[in-house]
Amino acid sequence: MARSKVTMENRKRVPQACNTCRKRKQKCDGLQPCKVCRKRNVDCQYRLRKASKSPTYSTTLGSPSAESPSTKSPETPEDSDSMDTIENTVHPNQDKMKRSTTPDFDYKFSLAPVSDAEKLKIHGYSCMVLDYQKRFTFVGNSAIQSFMAWIKDTVRDRSGPSDFTEDRNWSQLPEAPFMAPQPLGPYDLPRKDTTVTLVKLYFTKTSGFIDVLNQELIESTVNQFYSEPNRVLVPDKCLLYLTLSIGLALGDPQGNDSHSHGVKDQLFAEAEALSRPYDVYERPGGHYDASWFLQVLVLMAYYMLATSRRNLAYEYCGRAVRRAYTLGIHRGNETEVDNFAAPQGQRVLTRNIWRSLFILDRFLAASLGRPVAVSDNEYSDSSLASPFGSSTRDILDPAVEACQIIGQTLNSI
Repeated sequence: MARSKVTMENRKRVPQACNTCRKRKQKCDGLQPCKVCRKRNVDCQYRLRKASKSPTYSTTLGSPSAESPSTKSPETPEDSDSMDTIENTVHPNQDKMKRSTTPDFDYKFSLAPVSDAEKLKIHGYSCMVLDYQKRFTFVGNSAIQSFMAWIKDTVRDRSGPSDFTEDRNWSQLPEAPFMAPQPLGPYDLPRKDTTVTLVKLYFTKTSGFIDVLNQELIESTVNQFYSEPNRVLVPDKCLLYLTLSIGLALGDPQGNDSHSHGVKDQLFAEAEALSRPYDVYERPGGHYDASWFLQVLVLMAYYMLATSRRNLAYEYCGRAVRRAYTLGIHRGNETEVDNFAAPQGQRVLTRNIWRSLFILDRFLAASLGRPVAVSDNEYSDSSLASPFGSSTRDILDPAVEACQIIGQTLNSI
């Protein structure tokens, strides 16, 4: 017995999805362009439907019914180009082969061999390289090591083996070793003028890439640390330690201050020890703001990136993204509840934390050739907008826009 037709208002899925959503197996809203294509900034096309179905369908290759126009699959421009690629590269004599169709046939079956044909054109080299501990580490198509592998293979094919093509040193991932020092308890900061200089250095060097701290609050913490150190709260102390460690990492390596030599990892270890009890979201955190630990994770990821430890930076960035999902800041205006309105300064800071995390995620994904942690389908457009309104350009806007382009590029390779 045939099922009754479902009305449009009761449908859970649209009658037809666009080619992009069908290929990526994502939910489509049926519009043109759909939400997914608008967000990915790609051309939204729908597969053409036949006006009427043929009463009979042949199941024999090369039969007249299979060759007739009434039973040939309608092809979109994307499918047509893909089939031309297959015919020219995989099966030169494919024009002699005909396919039959059935009422339940999925016409997109022709895209299965297309990926193989495209791989003949796109020189993508995914590599397993060694880190400083001689462990195998994956890097994808956009990584420098993958590009070098393609260059070496090209030179070897054209010119034969040489010292350049046979050199294996390039296959190691250039990572600085990290031996986490043991925290020593309350850490004595350097002279106040040195601390103030490092704080200013941090905000100068990170401007335009990340914006996760309030400079006035950090400077106030510095003053309180030297006047009443016992009254400094744990979150403030943790953020200050990370600020100083990043300032030391980004400072002049030829500096004459002997205290700055080798102390940045110790400051990082102290900050990590202070934040460890709050690593679990459900654990009570007293009266501390819920976003402070997210600030800590973003700063830790940036510190690892600044000290040439991209693998660790990638791990901290992934943890930060999942904490941001828990807090809901990836939805922008949708989760800024008016009934529990935060101060304007806190809203601006929270928005910039998410934008900074988005920049870090795209940068690390492109650098290592690995999947992004921030999915294009999860965040809202308002979450990346300037917190000061559309009429004002923020210092993070150029980096955010550049990373959106990077994300679209990563999706296409």
